[in-house]
Amino acid sequence: MALNDITRVLIRTALFSQLGLIVRHYRHSAIDGTGTTHQAIADALQFSLSATLLPLLTSQASFLGVTAQKIEPLPASIPFASSSPPLPGTGGPNTLPGQVSAIITLRSNNAGRRNRGRSYVPFPSEERNTDGKPTATYVADLTQLGTALIMARVIGPTLANETLTPIIYRRNFTPRTIDIQSFVARPVWATQRRRGDYGQANIVI
Repeated sequence: MALNDITRVLIRTALFSQLGLIVRHYRHSAIDGTGTTHQAIADALQFSLSATLLPLLTSQASFLGVTAQKIEPLPASIPFASSSPPLPGTGGPNTLPGQVSAIITLRSNNAGRRNRGRSYVPFPSEERNTDGKPTATYVADLTQLGTALIMARVIGPTLANETLTPIIYRRNFTPRTIDIQSFVARPVWATQRRRGDYGQANIVI
């Protein structure tokens, strides 16, 4: 990989026939020695995100793992999938409707919608819902995930690593990337209709 390459990361979850994706992008902001690989990136993120993601998922859902793929500059690479097996959620056994998601707003230091992003966190449990809103415990866990998503990551062994800086990827604007500086874990539910029972089945094996 090279300095300023852009990697797309898919954090993959599933509930029955529906796939729930959290999509993030990273800029390779520093390279030490020979650098690392996308396989190492996928494995490292799967390991590091498990502790914060699993409490947000109903136990009926699974954290399938992470894929990492270079998307810029072209040509794009193939996606590399983490090698660990799927893990069940730990957030409670009773599932909310599949289209219900939590939401994390991602912010840069610039104003305007094009300088913000969102991550929809899928498949919460009824145990994390009270009066139609996320419980305080759920919001606290969501805040932990938000912190993990905006962290710069150094991946790889000493003298062969890379620093990945989380970014908002703006495909149709110049510059195409802007660094994420902060986030807000929203204390309300959002919806992603394609994840609901009326959505087309889209599970990836």
